[in-house]
Amino acid sequence: MIYNDADFVGAWDSFFDENGQAMSSLAIFAYAQGNQVDVSTYKDPWEYGGDTGLKDQKVTIKKIKGMSESSIRGMDISSYFALKKAGVKYYDYEGNETPLLKVLHDNGINYIRIRIWNDPFNADGETYGGGGNDVSTGVEIAKEAAKYDMKVLLDFHYSDFWAEPAVQLVPKAWKKDVNNTEKMCSDVYDFTKESIQKFKDAGANIGMVQVGNEITNGLLGIYSNRDKGESFNVIWGDKKKSTEVNKYLKAGIKAVREYTPQALVALHLETPNVWKYKTIMNTWKRDNVDYDVLGSSYYPFWSIAAKANTPKTLKDVQTLAASYGKMFAVFETSWVNSLNDGDGTPNSIGDSTSTGAYEVGPQGQVNELTDLYDTVLSQDNGLGTFYWEGAWIPVKAGWTNWEYNKQIADQYGTGWASKGALGYFPDSKMYYKGKAAWGGTSWDNQALFDINGYPLQSLKFYKDSVSKGKEQIIVLKIVDKNGKEVYATQYVKVEVGKTRKITLPKFSGYYPSNKKYQVTVKGVKEENATQNVVYTRTAAGPAINYNYRVKVTKKNYKLYKNFKWKKSKTKVYKKTYVAKYRYDHKNGNKYLALYTKGGKFVGYINKKAVKRLGSATLPEQGKAYAYGKRVKIKSKKYKLYKNFKWKKSKTKVYKKTYVAKYRYKHENGNKYLALYTKSGKFVGYINTKAAKVVK
Repeated sequence: MIYNDADFVGAWDSFFDENGQAMSSLAIFAYAQGNQVDVSTYKDPWEYGGDTGLKDQKVTIKKIKGMSESSIRGMDISSYFALKKAGVKYYDYEGNETPLLKVLHDNGINYIRIRIWNDPFNADGETYGGGGNDVSTGVEIAKEAAKYDMKVLLDFHYSDFWAEPAVQLVPKAWKKDVNNTEKMCSDVYDFTKESIQKFKDAGANIGMVQVGNEITNGLLGIYSNRDKGESFNVIWGDKKKSTEVNKYLKAGIKAVREYTPQALVALHLETPNVWKYKTIMNTWKRDNVDYDVLGSSYYPFWSIAAKANTPKTLKDVQTLAASYGKMFAVFETSWVNSLNDGDGTPNSIGDSTSTGAYEVGPQGQVNELTDLYDTVLSQDNGLGTFYWEGAWIPVKAGWTNWEYNKQIADQYGTGWASKGALGYFPDSKMYYKGKAAWGGTSWDNQALFDINGYPLQSLKFYKDSVSKGKEQIIVLKIVDKNGKEVYATQYVKVEVGKTRKITLPKFSGYYPSNKKYQVTVKGVKEENATQNVVYTRTAAGPAINYNYRVKVTKKNYKLYKNFKWKKSKTKVYKKTYVAKYRYDHKNGNKYLALYTKGGKFVGYINKKAVKRLGSATLPEQGKAYAYGKRVKIKSKKYKLYKNFKWKKSKTKVYKKTYVAKYRYKHENGNKYLALYTKSGKFVGYINTKAAKVVK
């Protein structure tokens, strides 16, 4: 017998439905031969929730040189409690149902990151979703983590819902205070201290507290919108705005220092970029923001063109953190196990995203983590990393279960967002092309579990990559005889029970009091220890950035080659130089280090010998000030110049009228106008004394 049209997908007489899945009636051909067959095995597991095969994919894991038992091998599982309430189950490698925290602990995870939202519910008590991470939810996760001796990182968003580069919304209860900075600081301080106390009362082991989440573009309603193309500099390049943000950070930090003094304080940025991070960190330094750890997000599938999320850029920002005396950790990272959707909510990372950095699959996850830990642990200020939402799987696996997952998300907050967030979170986030975008998880294909809760082989990375025992971090404070820090804090990792010889930093103006640049440290126990290293100030002291052009105006001061007072024969009187540095000598005098315009060192001279001109970072003519007046040239005795290198122009301007667009205040004491014709053509520069303003 020959059956016609059997393979016409979706036809009334076909053995395949409109999705190409085999129908039960196809089994008749097996039964006719006396065989049994389960047609459901032909169903797409991503559609119907079956075994995807991911859990059985083998991986190769190598030992990482810097990975110790003490390295942070962390995971953010903030969605866990909502998933647990919705009935989601997890399993061990033997297929036994097992609590998630036990599975993680048994496979090397030693640190849990928990996001904290102020009030992620609407007026009707409906959850905003995303795990519904209010303080009480976080406490439940922390209590379970404590059973397995895991530390927790508390991640304060200071918002009622997601705080990230594109949105930093003020909590509903604080909106009344947005125009009162001091009251907002009180709100931040009170919420932080009260929350920390609840975690402490529950027995949580708080190892670190993060004040703000991905605050690259601002915090608490003061932020630039990255999605609209606005730069981080809108906030951090504005002194008034950055100062206000930093006041909020300091308020939160104050509460951490007071209520859990043993915990590290962390600040969190994203999309590694040295210039960006340095700009922001300079404002923290300016405003004396007290923190221990610079945290960064790191996703190798984003900002590819800018080469932001690469091991090299990550290493560079970690080195930057070290130069500020800060420890470093990656607070968010992940990689895809598949590009398939397992619950009906489109994935954040799919076919349209660049995933060329690593292969897609469990081995790719291992490779990404290997490169990441190799980078972070290669420097002594590197603590480790946190995998973001590595267990955020569907409530009911299979994208045909989209409607069910959406309903459960609205009830328990298991999806990235729920309908309850409407009215608080921007519509641009809640809708996509006019359709509701909330529902399930958009992260299920980046978990270290399959869509049914079985661990992938990649989860074993956290245990199998460890290459050494427990470590202690020695925090070396470089101080003067009065205990004042004179250089960036240094960090040294040393295995417990072992010693390590290190070289101390050499820098201008100080030297070790014992005149030895080597020190031996010993690992005593698995916790940070602080050790002061006393340096003595040289007679000249440290080089203080000065960077002004100066003119030597007095003859009676000597020029010296060094601070042993060896005189220089160079004639500097009436000459102009760049004074890069200033030294406050113990003899009571201040000295400047003179350089030529080309950067060649000339010598040291008493500051009293010179007249300060303009900043060396600006041209000699100074800033162009808008002028915009019509002028008539009334005098012949002033030259017209093509530029400020004094190249003369042959253009005859006497008795002619021009538009003076700009005015310059030159270091030579004169003011100059930039002349233009009526049609906007540049004419030249001339002394303001040559011109008269006309109507």
